[in-house]
Amino acid sequence: MSPTQNTNESAAPTKSELGQKGALFCSEHRLASRPPAAKMTDGFNQLGQTAMAANGADELASEIETAAADAFSGGRTNNITDILLSMTTIAASLVATVLAGQEVAKWMIATAAAVPAACTSLQQIVQFRERSHWYFEYAARARAIAMQLKYTPDAATAEFARKMADFDTEMERSWKTIGRLQGKAPTRGK
Repeated sequence: MSPTQNTNESAAPTKSELGQKGALFCSEHRLASRPPAAKMTDGFNQLGQTAMAANGADELASEIETAAADAFSGGRTNNITDILLSMTTIAASLVATVLAGQEVAKWMIATAAAVPAACTSLQQIVQFRERSHWYFEYAARARAIAMQLKYTPDAATAEFARKMADFDTEMERSWKTIGRLQGKAPTRGK
């Protein structure tokens, strides 16, 4: 499961909410498209439509900013984990070196010597650094979209919703490349 997917299905908007809000950036960071103009009711006057569009734009910007904040938090967590594993690798190497020159049980030396290898293996397998970069990139680009939406006069909410959906899809694809050599999918030999 990618980090932008949410297993909480109870937070999904109802059909009536989607119709009222226009384009809505869902809790799963997936976008529901704005209903075509032909399907919208004609009962709204120009002022009501403008207010609804502004409300939808504000909601979309707020939800994009929330997604960006969540991604930034994930980036920070992965970054701190990577740094802690690097520091643990160095410290454990020093401890193993000191223990090797002392009169201690061999299992203690072996244990201290195994910690750096375990930390390095964990870093390479899980790829905390690459995940951190992904989360930070997601956060920065999502915030840029939210800023454009906020400060574009008469912003077309549906246009920005599509932009965010395209961005989200692009980032989902790039998530799959983490852990692969140079971001390429493995190929089968003949």
